[in-house]
Amino acid sequence: MNQMSNQSQKCGCVCDNCSNSNRNAKHLLEEIERLKTMIDLQKQQIITIDSHNQSQFEMKTLRDKLLNFQDKYDRILENYRKTQKINQNLEDKLLNIANFFENEREDLNKKIAAANDKLSEAMRIAKTHQRQTEILKSDFKFIVRSLRDQTNINFELLPEEIKQRLRNFDDFYVIEQSQTTRVPVASFPSIEIDSGSAETSRNIQFEAKMTARLIKDLEHSDSLLYCQKCNEKIDSISKRISPITASQSPTITSKLSHRIDDKIMIV
Repeated sequence: MNQMSNQSQKCGCVCDNCSNSNRNAKHLLEEIERLKTMIDLQKQQIITIDSHNQSQFEMKTLRDKLLNFQDKYDRILENYRKTQKINQNLEDKLLNIANFFENEREDLNKKIAAANDKLSEAMRIAKTHQRQTEILKSDFKFIVRSLRDQTNINFELLPEEIKQRLRNFDDFYVIEQSQTTRVPVASFPSIEIDSGSAETSRNIQFEAKMTARLIKDLEHSDSLLYCQKCNEKIDSISKRISPITASQSPTITSKLSHRIDDKIMIV
């Protein structure tokens, strides 16, 4: 049986040389198989290591990217917070500015309303003064016309200021030029002539003084104050108050006419 096992597979002999070579070849084959197995194991390990390294590399790459993205996110978040804070400050400033201009607008509206009220009040006062001025002008013209009809008044005895105001009327030059000097005619007895002449002279002087006083009273009426609330005429000197109504305004001319008839004596 041993011989059969020591028989060479190539030549079929059972010599020692052939048997040793056969054993060596078998050993080599086993060694080759073992080496192949080791090579396969090494390859498997290399593949495993490569795959592990690859996964580690990918993981490291992903980790780096994640860190990079995290850093970007942190910076973006910080910038967003800063921007939000700036926007909040700007919004507060805009609200303050809006409130300021709203208050300014309300103040301007109030001032405009007050100015409109003052303007309307001033226009009403101006119209009232204009109406009173027209009434006084008409009264003064009436007095001038009344004086024009009095031929016995010596205008030279009037104050210069009043004469200057009278000269502003065109009719006064006619009055002044058309004035005639009356010379009393001598009669009997002479005493009566002297007394009559003296009485006439005194009457003329008295009439001139009363006319000047009447015109001064009319000038004084220009300084009267008018209360716009109660529609009253207030004397700024004596502080006397006399109400003026619409029904009394047309009677001023008639009253002045009666004053002229009472104060001036017609010769």
